[in-house]
Amino acid sequence: MIDLRAIIATIEKLLAEDTPQSITYAALECRLGIEKVCYDRLKIAHDYIAHEDLRGWRPRDVVVTLITEVDKRATSQQTLYMAKQPFDAYQVSLENIPDKEWVKIGTQAGFDAKLLSEYWQALSNLALHVALPKTKDEDIPAYGDFNKTKAKVIEVLAELKRLVEVGGMLTSGIGLTEHLKCECGRTIQRRSAMLKHEQVINCIGGDCDESFSVLIENGEVCFVRRVLRLDCHDCGEEVAVPTRRAEMLKPGKPLTEKCLNCGTENEIGWVLMRRQRTARRRQFSQLRRARRAARIDREWYRRISERRARRAGGSTTK
Repeated sequence: MIDLRAIIATIEKLLAEDTPQSITYAALECRLGIEKVCYDRLKIAHDYIAHEDLRGWRPRDVVVTLITEVDKRATSQQTLYMAKQPFDAYQVSLENIPDKEWVKIGTQAGFDAKLLSEYWQALSNLALHVALPKTKDEDIPAYGDFNKTKAKVIEVLAELKRLVEVGGMLTSGIGLTEHLKCECGRTIQRRSAMLKHEQVINCIGGDCDESFSVLIENGEVCFVRRVLRLDCHDCGEEVAVPTRRAEMLKPGKPLTEKCLNCGTENEIGWVLMRRQRTARRRQFSQLRRARRAARIDREWYRRISERRARRAGGSTTK
């Protein structure tokens, strides 16, 4: 878990210097602080999501992925309590256990992902870029607007302090979990409530190319390994190629897959091919060409008739 107090101390020190340079560096520290807050939530949730499942690297992109894929309360404030004794010892319902029997474990500070994203973008616009000159006579400033940048830094600093005051506990979520064993030996786990039918999930190992399709039927969840099943060009036995490995292939850069039966190295790559037309599409194309030819014939006949009429000094009617 990151130490926000150290980040806050650095920002306050730079604010105290009160120079254009120090305010610019304070804005950079604020931006880094926002990224660390969001990425810290990702780090603790990495057992439930692969790096390849992220839809972007910006703080808001990361947080949105966590909310939709891992824990819908990832940015919510949550306080965790534990009873002093096992539940059975109280002989009452959970709601009726006296307050004095609960021990506070910690609080996860909540935040507005949209607001942090706006802060992150505003700091970049104000401090991390110089103004674009509109004419040749306009000077290029050394730094961004001092007052606006300082005001925004103070806003972000207040939000970082609030997060520290609320609590530093982090949780990856609470709920039922589905497990599966990947071909690489790692255990992949996902929250049952967050899974969707025909969703594709990737192995959490950065060096593993395996991926799985989620199938949900009558409340039952199962995972199907995504593979391309090809025939070995030597012995004809089936060679299973992870689909994600094939999807990452670039044209002209084939990969080799070893046959488990005979040991032959099979070369696999993408080849550009023309799609075969169906009989109905061929008939439609022929009909379209025939109609176009008929229109050309009618136009040619009309022009010839007009030319002949002009030569004869007469006129034609359509």
